Amino acid sequence: MSLLKKTPRLVRNLLAVTLVAAGVLLIVLSSSLEEVAMPEGHGQVLFPDGTLVTVEIADTRAERAQGLSGHEPLGPEEGMLFLYDELSQYGFWMKDMLFAIDIIWLSGELVMDLDRELPPEEPPTTIYTPSLPVDRVIELPAGFIDKHGVKVGDRLDMNLPEA
Repeated sequence: MSLLKKTPRLVRNLLAVTLVAAGVLLIVLSSSLEEVAMPEGHGQVLFPDGTLVTVEIADTRAERAQGLSGHEPLGPEEGMLFLYDELSQYGFWMKDMLFAIDIIWLSGELVMDLDRELPPEEPPTTIYTPSLPVDRVIELPAGFIDKHGVKVGDRLDMNLPEA
């Protein structure tokens, strides 16, 4: 005789309702865990220590020229990602900056160089460049690199909007 025939009808019905409820709950949870849509012009960068940073994307000449000049200070998990079409040793300065930053220089998703605790300058006199050609640059709040243990050779995982 099968186990189902030995099980009272009430227990079988309760089991069926429980399985259906668990299925519905699974569907609801999986749909709520889908990636949250990023605001237009933003992306996400996942660092090796598990920190997820939301970045404003600067991928046009005008956006890259403006950068963080005049921008309000960044939150602890906010930054700006500069995207270029080719590898080069791009120069950055602190024109009209209101706060200090760290800079991570990247080739693709690979960290090539780091600059820490760069102070605002008025007038700006220092131009910061990477030691090797890069095609991506991330500006973050000062102290981010040391706080999160970022080092040359790290690979960052990026979720960027489709071009």
